[in-house]
Amino acid sequence: NRKLGDRKWEAWALSSVGGVLAASGDADGALERLHEALELFRELDHAVGVRRVLARIAKLYGAAGRHDEARVQLEEALEVAERGTGSSVWSRSVAHAELAETLRRQGHPVEARRLFERALELAEAVGGRASVLDAQLNYGRLLIDEGALDEAAAQLLDNLEQATQRKNRPHLSQVHQALSELYARSGDFREAYEHLRLHTELQAEIFDQKTRSAIQRAQLRMENAAARKEAETSQRRLEELKEAQAQMIETEKMAILGDIAAG
Repeated sequence: NRKLGDRKWEAWALSSVGGVLAASGDADGALERLHEALELFRELDHAVGVRRVLARIAKLYGAAGRHDEARVQLEEALEVAERGTGSSVWSRSVAHAELAETLRRQGHPVEARRLFERALELAEAVGGRASVLDAQLNYGRLLIDEGALDEAAAQLLDNLEQATQRKNRPHLSQVHQALSELYARSGDFREAYEHLRLHTELQAEIFDQKTRSAIQRAQLRMENAAARKEAETSQRRLEELKEAQAQMIETEKMAILGDIAAG
């Protein structure tokens, strides 16, 4: 993209590289690439790109416990989503939900509640609360923290139904965990135990699946390595045979030349 002079796609490529580096555990490298992408998107006045990269940067800051810096990034992302001509209702909903979750973690429930409610309101306008499962789950957690258990139960049970329909096991596990905490607080320990059991079972299934996937990837890497080694060996043998053949031809030529000279 740099060779082509396509700055927009260069920015998206940098953003993708940042995502890969973040997934591999290189947070510093990821932040460096993401900031490069952010500068390009800002120069291009590309609202969607700016918002998405700000959200990625905020996620890295949050994972490192740098919640104040994450909040700054997400506040700008929300501002961009609200004023950006290319921002959809969905983008605005996501921006509200992301900032709300950071505020919840920082201990600002009033601001977080307002943003969560706005996120869900926007989501309903484009297809229902199911489109923002994470926002609804985190809103339920906020309500538990505030002691609004009936309201939290309504949110989480609706969230559980939507996640069950979509067979989203990682999300289901988190919902069961939140419901377990909710019922424990309300004194219904039988329900609390049942949801904790389901959470534990799902976690075990997810771990097993990840383990199997990791084993399969390792086996595939070993097979690929063996195939490459075999290919290299075959290529080497082929080159040796070619060299031997050339030597035989040269020997036969010299023999023929000797016969001619003798004649």
